[in-house]
Amino acid sequence: GVDYSSELIRRLEATYPETRWACSRIQSMPYADGTFDGVISWGVVEHDEDGPSKALRELFRVMKPGGVAFITVPIDSPMQRRAAERLYRPAGVSQAFFQYFMTTEELAGELRSQGLEVLDTGTLPVAVLELVSPLLSSRLRGLAHSIANVVAASLLSGLKRYRVMTYCIGRKPVA
Repeated sequence: GVDYSSELIRRLEATYPETRWACSRIQSMPYADGTFDGVISWGVVEHDEDGPSKALRELFRVMKPGGVAFITVPIDSPMQRRAAERLYRPAGVSQAFFQYFMTTEELAGELRSQGLEVLDTGTLPVAVLELVSPLLSSRLRGLAHSIANVVAASLLSGLKRYRVMTYCIGRKPVA
C-alpha cells in the first residue's frame, strides 16, 4: 500500500502489520520496474492538478508485463458537478484545486495514452447522499447522516445518474 501521508501510514502499519506500506507520492513510488502483478488505484489519480498521466505512467512502470490495473475516479456527470458546487464551493468563495472528474471514455483514453490495453470500463453501482441531495447531506450530521446515506445507497444505486465513480481496467502489454 502507498500513501503520501506519514500519519496514515503509521495507522495502517499498526492496524495491518502483515502488509507492507510505503509513504510516497503515487507519481514516484519506491519500487523497481515490473514489481507488481497488478495495482488498484481507488480514487487517487484525479488529485494531481497536472492530470493523471504522471501517476498512470508510474503505475505502468511498476507493473509486470501482463499486469492489470484497476483505476477509479469520480465520474463527470451533471449530478456530480452540481453536488460538488453545492458542497465544496460556497458562492463567491475561491477554492484550491481538489480533483478532476472524468467520463468513462476520458479515463479509458488516459490509460491508453500511457500504453495500457483497456479490458473493461464502467461505473460502480454505488449512490451516496452527497450526490442524491447535496443540501440534505450538508445539513445532516452523525447517525442521521449515516442512516440517510444507507437509504440513498439502498434505493438509488441502481440508477446511473446517481453513481459516483467510474472505473477502467487496463493491462500492460506483454513485450
